Formats: sequence, structure tokens, C-alpha cells
Amino acid sequence: RYSYRMGQALPNPALRPERALHYEVGYAGPLVAGIRLHAAAFLGDLHDAIIQVDNVARTAAGAPLFQLQNFGRVENRGLELGFEQSPVKWLRWSASYTRLQRENKTAPAIRLTDTPQDRVLAAVELRPTAWLTVSPEFEYATDRFSTSYGIVAPAYAVTHLHARANFAHGFAFSATVTNLFDRNYSLREGYPEAGREFTTRLDWRF
Repeated sequence: RYSYRMGQALPNPALRPERALHYEVGYAGPLVAGIRLHAAAFLGDLHDAIIQVDNVARTAAGAPLFQLQNFGRVENRGLELGFEQSPVKWLRWSASYTRLQRENKTAPAIRLTDTPQDRVLAAVELRPTAWLTVSPEFEYATDRFSTSYGIVAPAYAVTHLHARANFAHGFAFSATVTNLFDRNYSLREGYPEAGREFTTRLDWRF
């Protein structure tokens, strides 16, 4: 209510609590040929929804300010599908898809930010030996609104790679490469995410 967010926002002492009622129906269990399915459909009905509204004012230097404001009603609806299978001992794969549609019922011109409409995750876990695990991961998301007035961060697809080796006496070495192909992508327009990053780690359990 009262924070200036380090000079980026206007306080809103009149901000009211947000109320939400959520409905969900789902299933988790076997599908066919050893494939497990996770499925759910959901609906969220929000009243006095708290939304970030951009460009409500400007600083003395001309920088835009945002404010958190209540809007009458927002509806979130969608579905989730997930699959998982381990056809052989050394291989396990999984994939999931999420569809999320958000609608500002009270003020459609005020965009709802930071959530893509479609998102896909996929991963494979390979165990060529008892002590080594290699796991590539893939992520795709459609574009999303970065501001309440319609600026969009474009869709992206990134790949990550994880590896872990377990040794004797409780030692384990792991390595990760995020954004393996060094894609230029953003979760918010104008704020690029990191490029290719390498991380290593050594653990000892005793």
C-alpha cells in the first residue's frame, strides 16, 4: 500500500484485499503402456483483483511510475496435462503442457502481465551407468504482456543440460548448463535473461 518500490511506484493507501474462489478437477494415474497422466482443469474467480497499472504518473526526471490498483473481477481459466514414462531402467521422460487464459472482466483494456498463455516443459533422464545421470530439459513459452498497456515480451524456447556423477565415500559432482544454445530471450520486455551459464558443484555426504 505505502511503498514507493525504490522510486518505481506510487503508493495506494486505498488498496483493498483481493478475494479469490478457485475450482479444480483433476486426475493422476496410469494411461497406457506404462505412461502416467496428470491432468487438471481449473477456474479462478477473483474479485477486487490487484493489478499493476503502468504509466500512472512520472517522476520529476520523466521516468514512468506504476501503481497497484483494485479492479472488479478477473477470471483465470485453463488446463494442465503431464505425461511420464520409464520404458527401460536407464531412461525416463516427462512432458507437461499448461494453457492459461486470463481475462480482465471489468477493464479489458488493462492487460494482465507476466503470464504466457501456453507453456511446454519436457525433460529426459538418462542413466548410462549406475553412477552417472544426464538430463536435458526443454522449455517453451508463448509471448506475454510486460505492461498493462500492451507491451509484449516475445515467445521463447530454451534448453538446459544437467549431469550428476556419484562417487564412492559420499562424493558427488554435478554440472549444469542453462540456456545451452545461448538464446536471447526475456521474461519482461527490455530485460534480457542471462545467456549461457555454467555451474558446477561438489557434494560430500558423511
